[in-house]
Amino acid sequence: MSTLEGGLSKITEAEFRDAAKNNAIKHASVLRTDRGYLFVVELSWKEGLHTLYTFRNEPRTWASLDSMMKYFEKHELNVNVITLQWNPKG
Repeated sequence: MSTLEGGLSKITEAEFRDAAKNNAIKHASVLRTDRGYLFVVELSWKEGLHTLYTFRNEPRTWASLDSMMKYFEKHELNVNVITLQWNPKG
């Protein structure tokens, strides 16, 4: 996942909530990685792609799409449309 980490900027839950509230999310997608599912957003006010990070300074991943959606609901991280980029395990 280091190649992904190199191309993604950090975003906190608070920043994500503000972006969602202000309709500043241009695009949201979910990437399947070896570590789990990764949430990536493109913001209207900040260049590049961004992903949620944990307090341990690691990209936030989920074991399943269900657990990701439950996390979003619990923390009121609302996005209307999310693209899924499926990379089958080989």
